[in-house]
Amino acid sequence: MRYKTLKLLTILTSTALLPACDPSFQSTSDQCAQNEDISVIIPAPSLAVTNGADEYELYLQDIFVALEPQTADSLSTDEQAALTSVKTIINDFLDYEENAGTVNASNNILDFLESLIATTDPEKEIEAFAIAKRQIATGINEDNDFCSYSTRNIVINDGSDKANPIAFAEWSINYSPFTQIVQQSVLISEIQDDLDSSEARQNLPFVGFYQAEADQFKAVGYTQPILRQAIMNGADLTSNFVIDDGRDNKLGQIAYEQIDSFCDPDQSSFDPGISNTFDPSDFAVCGNGENVRPVAKSQCDGSEAGEKNETNRIRSNTFDLGENLTGFKRLRVELDYENNETRFYTSDYNEATFDSDGTTVIKDPTGCEKQAILDELAEQTPDTAVSLTIIEDPGFDVITTTDADGDEVIQEPAPLFTYDGLVVPARQ
Repeated sequence: MRYKTLKLLTILTSTALLPACDPSFQSTSDQCAQNEDISVIIPAPSLAVTNGADEYELYLQDIFVALEPQTADSLSTDEQAALTSVKTIINDFLDYEENAGTVNASNNILDFLESLIATTDPEKEIEAFAIAKRQIATGINEDNDFCSYSTRNIVINDGSDKANPIAFAEWSINYSPFTQIVQQSVLISEIQDDLDSSEARQNLPFVGFYQAEADQFKAVGYTQPILRQAIMNGADLTSNFVIDDGRDNKLGQIAYEQIDSFCDPDQSSFDPGISNTFDPSDFAVCGNGENVRPVAKSQCDGSEAGEKNETNRIRSNTFDLGENLTGFKRLRVELDYENNETRFYTSDYNEATFDSDGTTVIKDPTGCEKQAILDELAEQTPDTAVSLTIIEDPGFDVITTTDADGDEVIQEPAPLFTYDGLVVPARQ
């Protein structure tokens, strides 16, 4: 609106002159960032959060409802097994007490911390969180500058006399006067220094995020988001679980992924498909019974002196959804709240590419194999830039192509199966 723009320009012009007149002047941005150095110690003898006990909404509250079929016997044996497996995966990362779509409680550190940030219970309220939220609310009301608050000084302990730390957290919340959006993020780690490392922050055990409209922000209580996301990484970094829940598009998603890894326990954090800077020949071979991934390129099997040797060193990490649904690398479940439809998508690879012959498909190629393909392509077409040809999975990926007229064509993936889920009234 033009009036709003003129008002904002007037405010900015006026505030630009104030510091010269008043040395103690603080801008809206300065006020929002106050108290960031306050130390927050949270005793947590229990991480349980009861559903409905406060305004806070659990991450999977609506998703668990939509996961449940409208008719108990509407699923086949394989489909019911897949649903049961999904619930098991969820509870490996976020322990939920649930029965037939009714969520009673959670027992995880992400819901626990975010519920404290949002609580209206004066017995549970953390003063530093309350102060920061009031500062953000003031910044929204002033509406003349960016307003941000962030702290990494959060320690969660076991509530014992020794106050043994169980996690360290970073909480950030900010408001943009241009987008009229409030964003909040929570990062949680068992190792405090990981919060200071850009590399380690990519693999933290828990990351939570939301976006909300500024006029819906509550200085006290739970702010209803328009978008809410969470990422959980397994301890050995070979698996991850993702939540993406939107009220704007009335679509919820949960996704699970397993990634190949080196069998050598000392190298378990290395992703074979990314790095090509280390030599797997130095790694221990896989033990008996390991699901070993065959080497796809001779340049990587150690058959020639000086070449990298990945033979019997890479574990193929997969998961099953039932007796007849096995060997998957990726899973995505979409909860279509508007149409009450639940859709399961799966894939037996995370990424795939054509070999240099343009025909052979290599699934989840290692860094060594990718480089071998590129070298062979470069030999075929000297002085021409080369690249890998990525193969998307029509059973999992949304595939975008161009037709003869140059128009974009979007191919939706074919679900493994679908069914009618329970209605979530709040999402209709």
